[in-house]
Amino acid sequence: MKKILSLVSMIFYVSCLIAQSNQTTKTQYQFPQIGWTFFAPDSLKLFDSSSNTLNPTPEIEIWRKQLMFMNDKNTLILSITRSNQKGIDWANVHKKEEQHFYDQSRIRQPSIQFDSTSSIITLDSKEFAKFTVTGKEDGKIIRNHVQLSSYINGYRFNIVYEFKSAEIQKQIEDSLANGKFVQ
Repeated sequence: MKKILSLVSMIFYVSCLIAQSNQTTKTQYQFPQIGWTFFAPDSLKLFDSSSNTLNPTPEIEIWRKQLMFMNDKNTLILSITRSNQKGIDWANVHKKEEQHFYDQSRIRQPSIQFDSTSSIITLDSKEFAKFTVTGKEDGKIIRNHVQLSSYINGYRFNIVYEFKSAEIQKQIEDSLANGKFVQ
């Protein structure tokens, strides 16, 4: 009886060790300036984390922080930008960037048929302008590009991602949907 109890205890102990070794530790990423917290998809690895300040003129200061996650040909880039320049219409800036990206895609890849859509989505009660570009060649989708943009607490919050499969798209969008804004 003691041998059976010892054997059962050992099997239980070993199975707990195996279960713990299969768990992955997720890293939490934050933009404390806007209260955003999220976990990147496991399939993407942090490639770059940077912040910098630009002074295009002595009176203007632009500060930017960026996180870039990648694997193969899939990318997720999150950035916040703040400028002391007065009178910036961020919604208009976003619209111009949409048009510029679409136009440049068509110019640089003329053999690809590009389609785009614009909409408004919500991430944890915050509205984002969403711009999606899909590129097809010979009827096959070869490019998926999504831009999300919002203005939060005096910062422009930009999220850009490109994906090659519906699985990666779902992982990125689930990660973003599970992100939280905290006060």
